[in-house]
Amino acid sequence: MDSAANAVASQVYSVLIGNREWMHRNGLAVSAEMDVAMSEQETTGQTAVLCAIDGLPFYVLLSILGHCAFSVTGLTL
Repeated sequence: MDSAANAVASQVYSVLIGNREWMHRNGLAVSAEMDVAMSEQETTGQTAVLCAIDGLPFYVLLSILGHCAFSVTGLTL
């Protein structure tokens, strides 16, 4: 592997996955836009999860319809 590939391969990220409360407990604010998007999906029975990578939150929608599929929407603060 060349040195550029080694640099990318060895990079460390901070990842946090959970619900609104877990984000708040870990010092991350959930924007109103993100909260509305999550609530809309939750009212239809879908599972909405938050994921933060290096402190940048993302909204993740998990749809389980006999199999697991997911989409990530980059709604930032």
